[in-house]
Amino acid sequence: MSQADLLKLFLLSELNWAISMWGSMMITRVSCGIVPFLAIVTLPTLAVVLLPVGALMKIVVATVLMYGLIVKLTDAKYFPDGVLLAGVANVLYVIIGISLLSRFG
Repeated sequence: MSQADLLKLFLLSELNWAISMWGSMMITRVSCGIVPFLAIVTLPTLAVVLLPVGALMKIVVATVLMYGLIVKLTDAKYFPDGVLLAGVANVLYVIIGISLLSRFG
């Protein structure tokens, strides 16, 4: 994969995570500042793009990373807020990803 393709994949995945996380925060009513929000969105994106493992393992690693960062950087409790926020964000991520693939793939 060329560097340009890798950069495009990173930016598309970053945008997808940002939209998913924002939607999840609106649904669960958890508040977060802009810097923690960007950290929560960027690290799972790096995990999805750069890890040389299978697709399912990438999503698992991204989910665990996102959950840990949500609990540390937001006002969400471990359970149910943190789990719900990470779960809703992942569901939205998959829905947006599938719709993008069906439209442009």
